Amino acid sequence: MSSAPVGDSFLRYSLDGEAFEVHLQRPKIVIGRATDCDISILRSGVSRRHAVVFLNDDTWFVQDLESSNGTFVNGKSIRQYRLTDGDVIRIGVEEIEFKTLEAREEEGCATDGLLFLDEEESDTTLTSYIALGELDRYIEAPKGSASLVGLPLARTAEGPLSSASQEKRQDADLLKRGAWSLHVFSRAAKALLSSTRLDEILEKMMDLVFESLPAERGLIGIYDEAADTVRPVVTRSRKGSTQELRISRSIANEAIRSHNAVLVRDTSQDKRFSQEQSIALLEIRSAMCAPLYHKGRLEGLIYVDTRSFKRPFSGQDLEVLTTLAVLIAVGVEQTRLRKVILREQEMRTRLARYASPRVVDRIILDSLVAGEMIVEEREASILFADLSGFTTLSEKMAPTEVTRVLNSIYERLTKLVFDHDGTLDKFMGDGLMVIFGAPLPQPDHAARAGRVALLMQRELMRFNKEDEDAPPVRMRIGINSGPVVAGDIGSPQRKDYTVIGDTVNVASRLESYVAKPGQVVIGPKTYDLVRHFFRCEPLPETALKGRQHLVRPYLLVAPNS
Repeated sequence: MSSAPVGDSFLRYSLDGEAFEVHLQRPKIVIGRATDCDISILRSGVSRRHAVVFLNDDTWFVQDLESSNGTFVNGKSIRQYRLTDGDVIRIGVEEIEFKTLEAREEEGCATDGLLFLDEEESDTTLTSYIALGELDRYIEAPKGSASLVGLPLARTAEGPLSSASQEKRQDADLLKRGAWSLHVFSRAAKALLSSTRLDEILEKMMDLVFESLPAERGLIGIYDEAADTVRPVVTRSRKGSTQELRISRSIANEAIRSHNAVLVRDTSQDKRFSQEQSIALLEIRSAMCAPLYHKGRLEGLIYVDTRSFKRPFSGQDLEVLTTLAVLIAVGVEQTRLRKVILREQEMRTRLARYASPRVVDRIILDSLVAGEMIVEEREASILFADLSGFTTLSEKMAPTEVTRVLNSIYERLTKLVFDHDGTLDKFMGDGLMVIFGAPLPQPDHAARAGRVALLMQRELMRFNKEDEDAPPVRMRIGINSGPVVAGDIGSPQRKDYTVIGDTVNVASRLESYVAKPGQVVIGPKTYDLVRHFFRCEPLPETALKGRQHLVRPYLLVAPNS
C-alpha cells in the first residue's frame, strides 16, 4: 500500500504500557528524547533529536538525524526510508508503527483517540510526559552524559535541520540554558545538603520552584503509605504561603498513576481535563505535576499551575520541575534514612547500658518497632543480687571510697552478665537486677542465670582478696524463672526496657527474705530447669510476702562435675 499525504496517516506506539497514536497533520514530525520534540521518548539509547518523519511529494519518509544508536525500519538500519502502511520504525528499544487512515478504516477502527498535532502549534502536543523511572537511572548515570541529568536542558527553535546558522543559535541557546539549569541544580543540591529537617528542605525547594518557573500556585505533598493518601506539606502562591490549596485531582492522579511528570499546556483544549470542575472554578490555564518517585518508591508529588494566557508552561518548564521532583524525592528518602539511623543510634546508646554488644545488635536488627521494643510475654529467668550489709559498711567510709568500691564491684559483675548475654535491667543502690531470656529468647535462660550467679559470688570473693583497703563485702542472690511481660514500659516522657510480673516479684523476695550472704537461692521453676546441670539443696518451704501459697526454694551450690 502506498504512502499518504498530510492528514491521512498516523504513528502508533506505546510508552510504559500506555498506547499513543499521533495524527500526522504537519509535514514534519521530530522524534527524540527532548521534550520539545513532537514525539518525546525519554529512554536510554534515544538521542535528543533522533529522527524525523517528513512529507515529500505526498510521500512520507523517515530520516535518521545522525543519532548515536541509529534508526531502524523493519529491523534494518536506515539513513532515509520511504514509509508504507505497516512499517515499524525502531528508535532505541521503542517501536513506532506507520499506519494510514485508509488501512485503519479497513480494520474497522474509528479516528477517535488520536493525538492531533495542530499545524499551527509549534510546541508539540497539548500534554507532555517525562518518565520518572528513566530519570532515576539518568540522574545516577556516569559522568560524560550529554546533559546535566541525562535530559536536554535547553529548548531549541524550529528551523531547517540543515541550516548552519540555526545550529549555531541552538548551540548558544543550549550553553545559556545549560548554565542556568546548572545553577538551579546546584541550588537544589545545596538545599539537600544544608538541611536535615524535611519541612525545611521542602520550603527551600518551593522557593526554587517559584524562582525558576512561571507558576502562580504550588504544592508539595508527601505520600502516606498507611492511609494511601498524599498529605500536603508546603502550599504556596505567588502572594505567599497558604494553608489550603485546591489542585487538579485528575492531573495529580494521572502523574501518580503513570509515574510520569505531566504537563498540560492548555487545560481548556485538553478534553481529559477541560471538564474538571476544580480546573474550571480556579480558571487554571496550564498545570504541571510530577510524582516524587525514587528507586521504585512513591514519596509524594509536586504540583504547580498558572492562570496566565501569556506564559503557559513549556517543555523546558517540565524538565525543570521533573529535575526538582527527583531531587526532592532523594531528599525525602535521605530524611527518612537519617531518622532511622538516629533512632538506631539512640536505641544503641540506651541499650548499651544494660545489654552486651551482641544482644544490642540482635535487638536493633530484629526487635524494634517504631523505635521501641515490643511489649510481649516471654519465658525468662530473673536474677536479683544485693550487697548485704553494705549500707552499714558505707557509713564507715568516705563517699568517694563508697563510690570507688561500688563501681569496681559493678564493673566486674556487669562483665560476667554481658559475657553470658544477660540483660542488666537496673542498678538499685547496692543491688542489681538481671534478665535472661529477654529481650532475646534464650532456651537455656535458667542455666545461664545459675552459672552467672555462681561466678558472681566467686568474683566477689576474689575482689575481697585483691582490694585490701576495702572491708569484706558479701552478696545475696535470688533467681526465679517463669512468664514475664517484657518491653519498653513507662510514661510517654520516659520509657525503659524492663520486665514485670509475679516471676519478678518472687525472685526479689527470694533474694530479700530467703538468701543469706554468700548464697544463691532459686525458685521451684528454676530448679526444674537446672537440676540436671547444678547441685542443688532443698530449703524449707516458706511464705513469701504477697503470696498465699508456700514456696519451696532451693540452694544453688555448684555445677555438676
